[in-house]
Amino acid sequence: MSDLTFERLRRTNLERSKVWDPTGAEDKTTEDEIDFRDLELRGEQGELANKIKKVVRYIRDMPGGIAPDAALPEIRDELADIIICVDRVADCFDIDLGKAVPEKFNKTSREKGLTVFMDEAGPGTEAHQGLYRQRPSRAFPGYQP
Repeated sequence: MSDLTFERLRRTNLERSKVWDPTGAEDKTTEDEIDFRDLELRGEQGELANKIKKVVRYIRDMPGGIAPDAALPEIRDELADIIICVDRVADCFDIDLGKAVPEKFNKTSREKGLTVFMDEAGPGTEAHQGLYRQRPSRAFPGYQP
C-alpha cells in the first residue's frame, strides 16, 4: 500500500487548484463552485462506468468489449480521478475524509453486526492499529460461546 493520506491529497489538491482553476480556488463555498465540483465527480464516475461496461461486454462475448487486464490501467486512472474529485467536493464542506471514512466504516459495521472495524486514531499515533477485529459477542449474529 501507499503512504497517501487524505491530508496529503487535500493539501496537493488545494495547491493544484490555485494554478489550474484560480477562480474556484478563491471561494469553494459558492453554489457555482459546489455544482462544478459535483459535475466533475459525476463525469469521472461516468467514465469509470463506461470502462466497466466494456469489460462486461468482453465477459459476455459482445462486440465492443475490452479484456479486464487491458482495461485495468484505465479503470485504475478513473478510480484515482474519482478519489481526487471526492476530496474536492469534501473540501467545499470542510469535511475531513480522514475522520469521516473510518467513522462511517465503523458505523456500518456496527449497524450490520460485523466484526471488522477501522481504527479511527490514524497512522502515526500510539493507538493506531489499522484494522482490528472485535471479539464476537451475544450482540452479533452467529455468536458461539
